[in-house]
Amino acid sequence: MEASKQNLNLPGRERSIRVLCWMVVDAGPLILPAVPRRGEPYPIFALQTQRDGVWTDASADHFITQGGRGMAVSIAEVGVYRVQAFAAPWSVAVSMPAETRAPDAVGQYRLSLSETQGQPVQLDETVDGAPLANAPVAIIDLARGLPSLTRVTDAIGRLVLVLASTCLRHASR
Repeated sequence: MEASKQNLNLPGRERSIRVLCWMVVDAGPLILPAVPRRGEPYPIFALQTQRDGVWTDASADHFITQGGRGMAVSIAEVGVYRVQAFAAPWSVAVSMPAETRAPDAVGQYRLSLSETQGQPVQLDETVDGAPLANAPVAIIDLARGLPSLTRVTDAIGRLVLVLASTCLRHASR
């Protein structure tokens, strides 16, 4: 977006203000905590841009929670953008793309996250063939380097990940 120059009623001073546009994403069923939870970095949002048909990560100056039901993401350049929302290392939802070259009167592009496409994945943790009951398991995303999450197996050494949709690696601790 173009930088705007205004006299901000400061004698002899001119300031440059970078004009931002916003992608305002309805998070749907994804719950956005008002205050980050200790040990739970999720959900995590990422901005992506499309160039030559390929989606790549893009930087944003601001990710602002919108009343626990959405996220506003700043964009400073024209292009095609989308937002990814990671509910966990194994579960990602993606917004529809927004074409920011098209003028928008208020500089906002309203989007929704897609339904998370995934399936349950069951991990059976064993040691020498015996179930590893109540064992902490670190779940690590291979594709992006997102923070790991630790979950605990049940009494028969089983851990079920709901809506798994990304590449994972896990390690029993």
